[in-house]
Amino acid sequence: MGETVYSHDGEEYGDYDTALFRAIDGPDEVKVGDTVTLFEGEAVTAMHQMFVNVDRLIEEIQERAMDDYDDYADRYLTDIEDASELETLIVDWLNKNAAAPTFYTVQNVREIQVVVQKMGDTQ
Repeated sequence: MGETVYSHDGEEYGDYDTALFRAIDGPDEVKVGDTVTLFEGEAVTAMHQMFVNVDRLIEEIQERAMDDYDDYADRYLTDIEDASELETLIVDWLNKNAAAPTFYTVQNVREIQVVVQKMGDTQ
């Protein structure tokens, strides 16, 4: 299960205190004892392998060969049946050499009601 994240508007998610501060600081006047709506969800962090598409990579290589060699390259790389080893190699290299993604999607979102206890103590 991913990290729990919160939003005041259901669009921008982050930590609970920031979401509560934005809900209190919004256009509507909010005072102690009022109830505000927040959205709570589970962050699903992106991973390198989600963006690796070896079929597209091979197709790009084929197109470049065709651009340079016309019909002489029309069968270039058509004998590749399983590129999973290449995909694993690329993902392993990214995992070793590139920082992991820090962005995420949010799933299992639900509205929660929060009673404002204090003003000005968030964020």
